[in-house]
Amino acid sequence: YLRDALALEPSVASSAREVLASLRESWPLNTEFGLLMIDVLDTLGDFRESQSVYERCVELADVSRKGPLLLAQATHAEENLGEPAVAFELYRQAAVVSVDEVDLCIAGMRRAAWEGVDGAFGVLSDFLRQVQRWDDLVELLDGQAMLSADDIERAATTFAIGEVLEKHTGQLEGALSHYLQAFRLNPGEDQYITAAERIYRQQEQWDMVDNLLERRIELAEEAEGRMTLRVEQG
Repeated sequence: YLRDALALEPSVASSAREVLASLRESWPLNTEFGLLMIDVLDTLGDFRESQSVYERCVELADVSRKGPLLLAQATHAEENLGEPAVAFELYRQAAVVSVDEVDLCIAGMRRAAWEGVDGAFGVLSDFLRQVQRWDDLVELLDGQAMLSADDIERAATTFAIGEVLEKHTGQLEGALSHYLQAFRLNPGEDQYITAAERIYRQQEQWDMVDNLLERRIELAEEAEGRMTLRVEQG
């Protein structure tokens, strides 16, 4: 009734708040009542108060409803509060307790991460590894690499993509491409070129193995290291 009245006559907002306060004091809050209350609070523009009601609803709900409620709260926070850090944490909580809505939760965390939430990319990367969402992880890391202005940081992220492609998706050509790109960005990191060499060996591309060994010899700082690589090269 309050929601409909506000829709027809916004000027009754003050009275509606008084009635709503009275109802909250006299009625025991349950999930259904809480969701109706959120509708009214949103109509009034009291979004932070809506968030507090969401929190109470999540506390009262049984396990099967906590995930959908947290997802609804996260979406509400993202759309109405303009605080991506709050939304990110709620999406993360929803993803942990809800299997059915995990795709929506990941998408929400990704949006919040792109808004610049401190540490969000790392948390999301760890979560994607935990649930073995390798394609989503590659997409996330690829976006990070594109945004990075620092070659060393970009190389490390590019190498991480290669590892995911090699170890978890079996995409050796894609992994090889990323290892070589990482090496071009940071030639001083030996593990990048040795990873590419490993794949060339698996593919029995011996000319490319020889080329990479020659490059490693050029980059080796110590004579002993160069000698070892020469012996390996044959």
